[in-house]
Amino acid sequence: MKFLSIASALIIVFFSQATMSIKASEYIENDKTHSLRPAQGDNGKWGYKDNRDIFVILPRFEYAGEFHNGIAVVGLLKKKFYYINLKGTILFNALFDDVINFIEKLSAVIIDMGEIKKWAYIDKNKILCIFSKFDSVNNFKVGKAFVPLGEKHIYIDKQSRIMNKH
Repeated sequence: MKFLSIASALIIVFFSQATMSIKASEYIENDKTHSLRPAQGDNGKWGYKDNRDIFVILPRFEYAGEFHNGIAVVGLLKKKFYYINLKGTILFNALFDDVINFIEKLSAVIIDMGEIKKWAYIDKNKILCIFSKFDSVNNFKVGKAFVPLGEKHIYIDKQSRIMNKH
């Protein structure tokens, strides 16, 4: 009987520890996902700290934007920007002159075409979804974006089709 009680106690301890470990790792994962924030290091560069005030992504950027859907914009010298994930990994191996955070799975970026720079939209795979023909852009809201095209302002959808003119 004593053996059965000890065995039962060990099984209970084992399962409760396993459950606590799963919850702890889920908490830590959620913590990193939702609590990373830009912070300046002693070297004057920017990185990301978690809610324990520990640098999770070391300070090495001139600029560090907020995370949105697991992606953040970071900047280098000469005002060049790129995207990183929650681990600090560069996502696209491309530098942009300017960017807007991902909204509705698209991000606006400036494409440098030599003497001309135009805004375009890319998706999370760095696929150019809407070609670079805009002088300025707005974020997508409910599947459409309000953009200037020449003297007019138009709404476009995510396939770059004109929805209605203004």
